[in-house]
Order: sequence, then C-alpha cells, then structure tokens
Amino acid sequence: MVDTKNSRPTGGDAHTSNTSTEPTPPKATPDTPSASWLDTAQYYWKYGMDDQRLQRLQQCRILERTLQACRDRNVSRPSLEEFPGGIRMIRYFDWRGYEGDDSCQRELHSVWACRGVGLQCGSDVVKLRHCFQEVGSDAVLRDVDESAGNAYETLNERAVCGEWQYQVGQCVARNAAELEARQRLRNSASDTA
Repeated sequence: MVDTKNSRPTGGDAHTSNTSTEPTPPKATPDTPSASWLDTAQYYWKYGMDDQRLQRLQQCRILERTLQACRDRNVSRPSLEEFPGGIRMIRYFDWRGYEGDDSCQRELHSVWACRGVGLQCGSDVVKLRHCFQEVGSDAVLRDVDESAGNAYETLNERAVCGEWQYQVGQCVARNAAELEARQRLRNSASDTA
C-alpha cells in the first residue's frame, strides 16, 4: 500500500528520476519501423500519471504535519492558511474566516481531501463537500467524537457525513494499493533491464 504519510509506496523510492534503469517508452526497431503512437501514449499515461500522483501525495505531507501538530496541541503550529495546499482546502470547503476551537477537524478533512484528489477520488471528495455544505461548517468542524475513530478509515455513521468520509477513505485505500502495485511492477521492470 502507498504510505500516505510518506506519500510514497512502502518498499522503495517510488519517484525516481529518469535514469537508465527506469522503463523507457517504446522505440523503433528493425522489425518495427516506428513505435505506435498508442504505445507511446500508454507509456506516458501509465508512468507519467503515477509520477504526478506521487508528487501530489508529497504535497499532502505538509497537511499531515499540520494535523499532527494540531493533535499534539502544539501552540506554535502552522495554520492551514500559511501554505497553498491548506488555502486550497479552506476555499474548497468554504471554511474561510472560521474561528473555531482546536478540534483539528479542518486539518483532518484537508488531509483526506488532499489524498483523495491525489489518488483520483475527486468525485467522492465532491460528494463529501456537498454533504458538508448541506449540514454547515459549524456542524462539520465541531464534530469531535474521537472515541468513534477516524470515519475515513472505519465506517462511523455518528460522524457528520460519516458515510461519505468512509467512501473517500475506501477510494484512497484502493487507489493507493493499485498505485503501489504499479510502482512495484515498474521497479521490478527496471531491475531486470
């Protein structure tokens, strides 16, 4: 599974530079005068998109550190407003100007939304956003039932929009596992080359 805390597959460095050990796009040979445009497009789609996903997940690490600082009750912790990824999440969920308590809910939802966007779970994140808009920011950001666990990892119908949070979490877990499998295949192909 992709370690979303470190934003890379476990078991190796997932984002490598374009070196001679990395698979290369199809090339022309005497038997095949030119590589098909479809083969080349598929190569870039497969590896280029995975690299982009890994870069996006890397950006989520700032949000994860902010969430951890909040949970540790670090009074000098950075706020979401201090970096572009956090500002995007605040705008996306329409939490501008929110003067809430130290519940860490903004940070938690921002981390999972970032992971969702990075791993192609955008449609689920949009559904979660709509649910959040229906119940209102105050209800979402004051939902602090820590004993119930993280609704993104365990279905918690008591959490505000818990079923949608769980759906985002399931999509992230599924797509992270698929990304890791492709990265393992990519790494093993480069090891045999």
